[in-house]
Amino acid sequence: MAVAVDVVVAVAGHSGRAAGRAVKYRFLDGGKMGGGQGAVRVFQEFFVDIDFPATLTRGDEVNFPVAVYNYLDTAQTVRAPKIPGSSV
Repeated sequence: MAVAVDVVVAVAGHSGRAAGRAVKYRFLDGGKMGGGQGAVRVFQEFFVDIDFPATLTRGDEVNFPVAVYNYLDTAQTVRAPKIPGSSV
């Protein structure tokens, strides 16, 4: 009796409309291996994208952009309260 184990690896970008690749491997009893790949479409209807600086040092004060993406059919309410003690 042959035993098959499938492993699927999906790789995609971080944005809501990212496209990526999927790779599927099949391991069969007896040491045989097969594989294939194909396109994967990744979509997230509502998300926040924060662009933090690459490096910071203790005590740094920085501003960074925050983007909110809404691909839903209805409007959404987003609140960004001011952090006590911040200058923004």
